[in-house]
Amino acid sequence: MTTDVFCRIVAGDAPAFEVMRTGTLVAFLDTRPLFPGHTLLVPTVHVQTYAELPAVPHLHLHVIPRSKGDGLRFWLGPRRPYRTDAEAQATADGIRRVLSGLS
Repeated sequence: MTTDVFCRIVAGDAPAFEVMRTGTLVAFLDTRPLFPGHTLLVPTVHVQTYAELPAVPHLHLHVIPRSKGDGLRFWLGPRRPYRTDAEAQATADGIRRVLSGLS
């Protein structure tokens, strides 16, 4: 059994502020976001690269909300963690509401 945190989140064995879950992917808030709403998309199968399906650790994509003048120059920093779990949960809930309105 793998100890990879993404694998544990997909399995429901690790906590995460989930934005969306389908049969093929899980979307959850990054714990060290660049901006509120910074979300990771993780496939439900273990993949490292597209060419090497399936493998571990999980391949993942970052979805980073942007706004004019946000100052982001380098995608790895600086990080702006959520102040509380309640703030993170409210952000995840808001994204989920918007996504549900798109279908």
